[in-house]
Amino acid sequence: MSHFVFVLFLHPLMANSLFIKATHRFTKKGKRHISFCPPYKVKIRAYGKQIEYLRSLPLHHSQKERASKYGEFCEFEYKLCLTPELSTHILAMGENVEVLEPIELREEIKRRLTECLTKYK
Repeated sequence: MSHFVFVLFLHPLMANSLFIKATHRFTKKGKRHISFCPPYKVKIRAYGKQIEYLRSLPLHHSQKERASKYGEFCEFEYKLCLTPELSTHILAMGENVEVLEPIELREEIKRRLTECLTKYK
């Protein structure tokens, strides 16, 4: 538990994020080494009611609204680490969200959706 407090004190801007990916390992001398994943520019397109939901309850504090077409869609941009929790959160939004960038996250979402569909054949 104490190592999480240590991480939050090192990075206070990321304290409210579920999308922090830290690797904890110990050197040969027993010292703890913590490294963080690089943040990616994540761009999603929201449709329907999901637009107002993301406006009222942002996915992350780095959320920026970039483009919109009234009544059709709205694009949001974030600086996030690509973690399984992020993919799960995006999948939970269902058909109302599309990942535009990065391609790795888009492919991961596509892979998980395809895997899910095979269970319903």
